[in-house]
Amino acid sequence: MDQAFRKASRTEVKIPRKVPRIIRTKRKESKKLRVIEGFLDSRLKRIVKQIPSIDDVHPFYSELADILVGRDQLKNALGSIYGTRRVVKKLIQNYIYKIKRAKELTEVIKLSRAAYGRISSIINRIKNNLNIIQEARPKLRKLPSVDPKKLTIVIAGYPNVGKSSFVAHASTAKPEIAEYPFTTRAVTIGHIQRGLSIYQLVDTPGLLDRPLDKRNPIELQAITALKYLAHVILYIVDPSETCGYPLKEQISLYEDLKELFGELYLVVNKIDLVDKSRSDELLELINDECFETNALTGDGVNETIDRIIDKNLMNS
Repeated sequence: MDQAFRKASRTEVKIPRKVPRIIRTKRKESKKLRVIEGFLDSRLKRIVKQIPSIDDVHPFYSELADILVGRDQLKNALGSIYGTRRVVKKLIQNYIYKIKRAKELTEVIKLSRAAYGRISSIINRIKNNLNIIQEARPKLRKLPSVDPKKLTIVIAGYPNVGKSSFVAHASTAKPEIAEYPFTTRAVTIGHIQRGLSIYQLVDTPGLLDRPLDKRNPIELQAITALKYLAHVILYIVDPSETCGYPLKEQISLYEDLKELFGELYLVVNKIDLVDKSRSDELLELINDECFETNALTGDGVNETIDRIIDKNLMNS
């Protein structure tokens, strides 16, 4: 509003001095209102167009945007902002008409001031919606760039099992790595080059073994990546339990994800910390093929990726 009114105040209207003052004032005030209308119309339209339509994007982005900012809340805010353009335009046209018909100079000034007040009031009514967009834009801007057509490997598992270290060694991604759970709070995309081919490797926030309706927004981002992006899923377990979670719980989640998404490749990480008895316990819990790695040093990481890529290229 400040910008709109400043722009209007600098508006110049060339009118001969011999023209009566009331006519000069009418033309000047009408021009100011048109400048305000044009400025607000352009600005509100630009705000709306800067946010892509959630209904027109890939389901991964649509669902992720819903998790991060709320689909209905965002759509309602955009609709309100866009509709305000018509309200402002109609209001200004109405006041310009009244100004043209005014008989007294004081009436012209009074109508102009009233128009400014009404415009301010209308814009103030969408303040909360503008704030919603303001908060949503940086979140949407940080959404990872994904090519759904490329072979995409999604990493899943409990917090602190070594997912981010694995991704950092295997791809171009530089995820934050720390010795505490839930360091990864968003989906991160890295790229793997093998010859002339490029594949995508996705790091996801940690998951806990609990029902979907109990998962927080951070975990739901991981589920969304698994649901819409994964051609291949690598599930990483930490049999040393230095992640802070029992091995049985990690395997329980592995079995749950298999039921939801089909085949998963099991990666046994932190093998340098695992003794023979723990390895035997792991083998008793599952019968699936395992890949062994030490993601902290990178041992076995690229070999695992190569074998996974080879397996899936042969199957395709």
